[in-house]
Amino acid sequence: MKQSALSFPGNTLTETATVNMLASIVELSPAGVAVYTPVKDEEGNIVDFSCSYHNERLNELSGISRTQRAELSLKQMLFILHISFLFDQYVQVAQEGSVINREQFNTPTSKWLQVSVTRFMDGCLLMVTDITDLKLTQQNLKHHAEFNKRILDASFDGIYTLEAVPGPDEKIRDLRYVQCNRRFEEITGLSHQRIIGRTFLEYFPNTAANGIFDKLCNVLATGKPLREKNYYSEHLSKWFEFKAVKLSDIQIVVTVVELEGMPDMAG
Repeated sequence: MKQSALSFPGNTLTETATVNMLASIVELSPAGVAVYTPVKDEEGNIVDFSCSYHNERLNELSGISRTQRAELSLKQMLFILHISFLFDQYVQVAQEGSVINREQFNTPTSKWLQVSVTRFMDGCLLMVTDITDLKLTQQNLKHHAEFNKRILDASFDGIYTLEAVPGPDEKIRDLRYVQCNRRFEEITGLSHQRIIGRTFLEYFPNTAANGIFDKLCNVLATGKPLREKNYYSEHLSKWFEFKAVKLSDIQIVVTVVELEGMPDMAG
């Protein structure tokens, strides 16, 4: 019987050699891989799955030994890992072709895993990737962001960040609020939920006429800091001193201090 072949430049692999090569690739893969075959009752309903193939990397990531994986069904495996609720989803994958994509912390190995399950023949193909470093990086970034926000909220001055909103001609047509601290909310009466994502000219349209808006845009254009005193009649009816500095090519940070009464404009 003639065997099918897989051809490479200068080489031809038989079907057997191809299977062996692909098996070696899977064994060397950084991802854990397993194939689960459905176990059905007399009426054809899926009642469990048996593991018909897995690579060693899956054992390393899951903390389940090769012997255990050979002896345990999928239901038993999920029970050991405290994720029995996923069994019905595996059945849906095999029967309906749905897909499982989830992140989970694996207690036996203390690793964060990305788990993907897709239909393979009449069963399921499981692929598991170690994302521990990524999750730790995300958690560190979140902690840093929370720490920085606590610092901002502890400030006596109002602080907010504005981001350029370009128009069709690439000129700045507005500035969008992207961050503010608690003191800014207190002195303006504008809550974080209300103002983030909205624009500067929405709340202070008169600044387009009195030159304040253009001065803020100039901070972005030149990088030169701005210090200004101004009376905001819209919404606030208060005098403020504000300082604006360039944060990036599209963002500026503004610090605001509420002034008592009319200031000495020469100061």
